[in-house]
Amino acid sequence: MRFCTSHKKAASPRCRFFRAAAYLALFLPVAAFAAEYQGKNVDGPRYCAFARSLETGKYYKASVVFDQNHADVRLESGKRLDFTLEKQAVEDPEEVLATDPHGRWWALSVDGLDDPADRSESLTLAQAESQ
Repeated sequence: MRFCTSHKKAASPRCRFFRAAAYLALFLPVAAFAAEYQGKNVDGPRYCAFARSLETGKYYKASVVFDQNHADVRLESGKRLDFTLEKQAVEDPEEVLATDPHGRWWALSVDGLDDPADRSESLTLAQAESQ
């Protein structure tokens, strides 16, 4: 019969190497794949935006938070949408293409990505809308 003890056998160098590699494989992609604009990470802050359905052509006032290749969009009506970005690197903040879970295409026009001064104003407006 074998009893559990608090004394553990030291892991071999090979085991430690593979454990470290597994941790890196899990956590490195999170840092490497953030949504970005002009080389800067834009994940996290809430931005004022307009969401346009490419199917109907209708515009909706919204706010958006980027998270890697996703965008959490809150419409002014209170409805929340989860979009998957076409590209993680935003090339044109006036035309950020994304799809919803039903496969419908949307275009986001996002304020505050161009100019840091606009970003603080955008964030203040977005926070006021969400309250």
